[in-house]
Amino acid sequence: MKPNIETYAPAACLLLAACGSDPEVSALPEEGAVEVNIQVTGTENVEPMMDELDRRGITGTVWLSGAEIDEKCAAVETWAAEGHEIAGKYGPMIDETTPRQAQVDELGAIAGASARCNAGTVVGFRANRFTSNQDTYELLEAGGYGYLEQSARAEQYSIYTFKPYVLPGWSFAVLPMPIVVYYGETSSMCDNACEDMMTPQDLLAYEKKAIAFHLLTGEPLIFEWHPGTTYPGDEVGWWGAFTGLLDHLETLGDRVEFVTARKLVERYARP
Repeated sequence: MKPNIETYAPAACLLLAACGSDPEVSALPEEGAVEVNIQVTGTENVEPMMDELDRRGITGTVWLSGAEIDEKCAAVETWAAEGHEIAGKYGPMIDETTPRQAQVDELGAIAGASARCNAGTVVGFRANRFTSNQDTYELLEAGGYGYLEQSARAEQYSIYTFKPYVLPGWSFAVLPMPIVVYYGETSSMCDNACEDMMTPQDLLAYEKKAIAFHLLTGEPLIFEWHPGTTYPGDEVGWWGAFTGLLDHLETLGDRVEFVTARKLVERYARP
């Protein structure tokens, strides 16, 4: 049986700080502040999650396809007016077999729906599991997009690298999506990706330890939630993990700054 993550995570954080030979990893700064981007993906059961963020005065990033923007047109206009970022989502995974035209069509649908629903200029794009291919790069470049969200698995230092950066050879930025490393298994820092490897309570405990570590490293953090999985009364308990995360972040006061993904890109990749 796996031991409780609360018992061992503090020691893991200390080892991360003490065992690296790279001075950028081992020499941690004093505990400070952390930028947090809350991401909401999809429209199923979305109202309670957005209402919860608004009740707490938290602005975040909402990932939607063109069809989903149209489906929630009035709500999207309200969310954008309240300061939430509306970003573009390609529903399936993208691999080398994905037709270029399929991405062209979705990008066009996102642009059209965003204009109809006063969502603002969409500058962010991602696909399922944060995948992409050469066509994605070329289309984002041609469309003047600001950033592509990709998994931090693609980064050389996956556990430590979270700041956006301009992709060499292109004008758009990459926003690395943080990963979870849990007893040797890896996943993304979100409910859907983690539901087959840990309980909601374990994910919440992991996120709390990640926050503590990022308060030391100064790296921003992204937490993604899917309202189709996480909603009031869900049988597994993901809603409790979601609200528990927000409660914990609020206890940190001004040491936490809630930002959109777009704002992170503007700060780190467009200085």
